Amino acid sequence: MENLKKTAKDYLTARKKFLAIADNTHWLFGNDNLVGRIGEFIAYQYLHENKRNPERPTSKTQKGYDFICDKKKTKISVKTITHENKAGTTTVITEPWDELILITINDKIKIDKFGILTKEQFNAALNAKHLTSKTPYASRTMVGAKGLISKFGTFVDKKITDKYF
Repeated sequence: MENLKKTAKDYLTARKKFLAIADNTHWLFGNDNLVGRIGEFIAYQYLHENKRNPERPTSKTQKGYDFICDKKKTKISVKTITHENKAGTTTVITEPWDELILITINDKIKIDKFGILTKEQFNAALNAKHLTSKTPYASRTMVGAKGLISKFGTFVDKKITDKYF
């Protein structure tokens, strides 16, 4: 029983430490979805390194997207799923967005997949009847062998993503 109490307290202590830093950092602030915040931080590093000039919206929570990039003001939506998510799904992909980044994190706490899908590729998947909804839940299956991003999008090589997390 004492070990269980200690484990629970350790978790809450780690969460408190994360929030103390994250809530005072522009790139880790946000709502109570800490996994989402971590995914957005990973995506930020990638976008920044690729000279996309990612900017946060002025609000902590912006419907449909997490970053605005480039001179075109491209809206980037980031979805993150960890290994501990048994259902393998996260929130609905909602408008407005221009690019989707889907990140999965494995049980070794490493980026497993980092996929990118443009709105044009998403619409091609809708037209090909690969999708049945214009607002699907982001899911781990999207980065599987026959998934949405596997068939219509692109993946960032693990050699690149390993340095982000």
